[in-house]
Amino acid sequence: MEKETQSEPLVSVIVPLHNEPEKYFKKCIASAREQTLADIEIIVVDDGSTSGIETLADRFASEDGRIRVFHRENGGVSSARNLGIAEARGKYISFLDADDWIDEDILRKAYDAAEKDGLDIVAWGTVREYGDKSVLCATPSYLRENTRYEGDACEELRLATMDLAAPLSSPFGKIVRRVCLTENELYFDEGLKNYAEDFEWSFRLFGAVRRVVILSDCAHHYVYNPSSLTSRITAEKAASSVVCIEKLRSSIAGMPHEEMFLKAVDYRYLFMLSAIAISGFFHPCNRIKYREKKKQFRAFVAQDAVKATLRSPSRKGLSFARRTVIFCMRHRWCFVLRILASIRYRGKKAA
Repeated sequence: MEKETQSEPLVSVIVPLHNEPEKYFKKCIASAREQTLADIEIIVVDDGSTSGIETLADRFASEDGRIRVFHRENGGVSSARNLGIAEARGKYISFLDADDWIDEDILRKAYDAAEKDGLDIVAWGTVREYGDKSVLCATPSYLRENTRYEGDACEELRLATMDLAAPLSSPFGKIVRRVCLTENELYFDEGLKNYAEDFEWSFRLFGAVRRVVILSDCAHHYVYNPSSLTSRITAEKAASSVVCIEKLRSSIAGMPHEEMFLKAVDYRYLFMLSAIAISGFFHPCNRIKYREKKKQFRAFVAQDAVKATLRSPSRKGLSFARRTVIFCMRHRWCFVLRILASIRYRGKKAA
């Protein structure tokens, strides 16, 4: 057994867990345990798992005194992360999804950088893992790596939380000074249980911090897991997206550069809407009857927040494939969306 953690570890790594496959969870925890920054704690929040993975989490805790496991009834990833924040003792907090993993030296690099310059956040890039294929997600050129963003310059980073290509829109891939979260009450919206909670939280986070650095390292490995929450978009998650967007638009109203932020929100939501249609309502694994799919879809796109986004000029910046999906959504072409979803599904299975 490894030595017990300090009473105040340097970094708390929060891992929400809900029935993830064992092979992913093992690699996730191993990547945290093998960090060159040893003075950490690993907080596993078992969010009502029933697959037996919760027993494995307890076994890990018995092997390593730095691991603490909290079992609770299923309440969604937002409340699981909030419990982790409440229980964290580290000077910094980092989030790690249970089916992802991180490079062994990233917490050391991030901690050293944060302590050197008194930073609130140190972020890093991502590698997407598709089985035997790894895709490096380089930081967009408009963001400056290894350079301190300070004060009003952090507004640029707040805008970048709407950019899927930027390493800022997800809770993972960064360390955050814990007092920044607690003093600013930066908790996850528990009404957004498992969808859209990530970038809504990130948008609020980067509005509160004052010193940030983005490292050039791509050290977070995002694993494409077909059984994960993000790969299955339900009608409930689609409804959650509407709540999220309405909340964001309300918070932006009256802000400096309001129009710029609203355009960025529209662009991000257009991405989500195309995924909701293709990976949600019309996904081949969605087993409800086609007639019911159409009914649910048409009720969804009839909502004011959705209609306004589908008409947004921001759609012109999308890829041709996504513009095609958005066009079909605007015109309620359910049969075409069904075909597009099937083509995409077969393509992913063959990849």
